[in-house]
Amino acid sequence: MARTKVMNSKGKAVGEIDDQPKQAIAYDEKFKRLGRFDKKTNMTFDAAGKEMGKGNLLKKLFDGK
Repeated sequence: MARTKVMNSKGKAVGEIDDQPKQAIAYDEKFKRLGRFDKKTNMTFDAAGKEMGKGNLLKKLFDGK
């Protein structure tokens, strides 16, 4: 498992992405789960489990932070 910090345009850490073998999970700076990317289905889901779209869209969950 590898964790990657996500920075905003001002260089502030706004969260991280935990890359696991079957999925990647996005967390905000308070470690609240924002969503996940399922590598097998190539789909991204938000924290409520609602489908966001095809491909890894996790960084979009940090827009505006």
